[in-house]
Amino acid sequence: MQTDAEACLWKRLRNKQLERQMAIELDGGQHLGQQAYDGQRTDYLRRHGIAVIRFWDNQVLQETAAVMDSIWAALMQSHVQEGNSP
Repeated sequence: MQTDAEACLWKRLRNKQLERQMAIELDGGQHLGQQAYDGQRTDYLRRHGIAVIRFWDNQVLQETAAVMDSIWAALMQSHVQEGNSP
């Protein structure tokens, strides 16, 4: 089951057909005790060419536009790093 923050974010990302290798991690209070696990997962994803961007749930719910801007900027940065023009 999705959290409110996940539902909020996916509503905005759905059907955009963004073809980038990027993981968007949403962290809530349950993540406070699992930083080591999250770090290992992030390292694994990055080793496999997947960029990782993290937000707190409350950021998504309270600062949605800023979160979307950050995601867009990260996508554009990865696009430029791949050697493509924006």
